[in-house]
Amino acid sequence: ALGFGFRCGFLGLLHMEVILERLEREYDLDLISTAPGVVYKVYKTDGTMMELTNPSNLPEPTAIERMEEPIVNAEIMVTTEFIGPIMQLCQERRGRYIST
Repeated sequence: ALGFGFRCGFLGLLHMEVILERLEREYDLDLISTAPGVVYKVYKTDGTMMELTNPSNLPEPTAIERMEEPIVNAEIMVTTEFIGPIMQLCQERRGRYIST
């Protein structure tokens, strides 16, 4: 058994690697890290809700009423030369433009 663990949030994989390295080096810890996961909420037609981190555990499509995934409200500030590419990137990721 591994004992108790911690669920930590980082600002990206590089940030996670830096923190893990410092904990191992400065505190002589043996750490085990796992890949980050995204939790999806699946509301089924029978009225129940499931939280999934693995798409292979999805119920049959006919049993799904709706699904919810994490979203981000972001304010992106860039110079005018990057507005076009940034807007395109956001639209490709199902982003919604509000204003400039």
